[in-house]
Amino acid sequence: MKHARSILVTTRHATVVLCTMLVLLAAVSAQKHVPTKKMQSPCAVSNTACPVPKTVMATCGCVLYSSSIPCGGMLGNDLSCPSLGSAITLYDDNNGGVLNLDGRRILGSSPPLAFSIGIDADHHWTIMGQVGLAPVSANHGPGEINGFDTGIQFESGWNSVTHVHLINNNTGIEMNLDPGNSITANTLIGNSCYGILIPDEGEGSDSVVNNLVTGSTGSSTACPPNPGMGIYVGYTEFYPNLVQGNSVNHNNIGMCANLDGGESITVSGNDFSANSQQGAYIYYGEGITVSGNFFNRNGQDGLWLDYLQNAGTYASVIQNNFSNDNKGHGITLTNSGGSSPANLLTGNVALHNNTYDLFWDGLGQNNWPAKSNTCDTSSPSSIVCN
Repeated sequence: MKHARSILVTTRHATVVLCTMLVLLAAVSAQKHVPTKKMQSPCAVSNTACPVPKTVMATCGCVLYSSSIPCGGMLGNDLSCPSLGSAITLYDDNNGGVLNLDGRRILGSSPPLAFSIGIDADHHWTIMGQVGLAPVSANHGPGEINGFDTGIQFESGWNSVTHVHLINNNTGIEMNLDPGNSITANTLIGNSCYGILIPDEGEGSDSVVNNLVTGSTGSSTACPPNPGMGIYVGYTEFYPNLVQGNSVNHNNIGMCANLDGGESITVSGNDFSANSQQGAYIYYGEGITVSGNFFNRNGQDGLWLDYLQNAGTYASVIQNNFSNDNKGHGITLTNSGGSSPANLLTGNVALHNNTYDLFWDGLGQNNWPAKSNTCDTSSPSSIVCN
């Protein structure tokens, strides 16, 4: 079992807490519960026969069982629940369930109450918005969850959420430790502490794909100790996670990946631009792939790779990324360890950054093939720009 701890990273201008290596934050830990079924009333469902989905008429705090909606359920009403606990709890007792928000709103409070949850799901649930259908409640998109401490919380694994709008929560979507969760094509706006949170010590095999994550700019008072991360990916015990095709902009930190212990991750095709601090900070990975991303116009470094390890079998590949017009370095590589095989950094474009386009502190075995990266400035001089 790895121990909970935090990392203080000193920048050129200030000391900021970038990634907290906690199994769960104290405020989050208190939410980790599975309410007893006896304490909650079942959500009302229509008598519609399969294959037509049943209509779900929810009341605050109700429980929806997957066996009650064998062909899926469509939320039939808006819901306002400015109180503690879960607005809707989902239990799987029938090999999985599907809840379509169908353009409805689930509202908490402003500001969100501590320990409040919009939807709390155990395992094998799909939560989705109604794509391509005009919302029943005008201007709320395919389905909206707004004003909770956590908008959607997965208590276990093999859940998915897609095409849902999560707005003005403290945390938009939070996974638990079990594997196989999927977060795809959601819109996350103004979730102050975290847009998407994958905690430390999970089993992995989670995917975060094609989401819009913006406006996670909470203060250190509101979100101690780490304010405003678009995506946080904790270290895994077994399988690597995937972060692909997301637009993560106008947060304090675009993405923080804490791979404490040398786990792998694939980060590809994302846009981590216009964040007030780092575009992305990746800590302690081994055999990671970072390719085809944009890290432009960030308030500090575009991409910061810290303590990459290559002491084992797998080297990391950092290739074909764009990191331009940042107020710190374009791409920073510090504290890497190990010997062979060497990490490979090639095909990257880093231009017009405030300090160095490419910066390496000289530690570890890292291969920067001559003239393989496009840049104007580099340190040390052994990194030859194209």
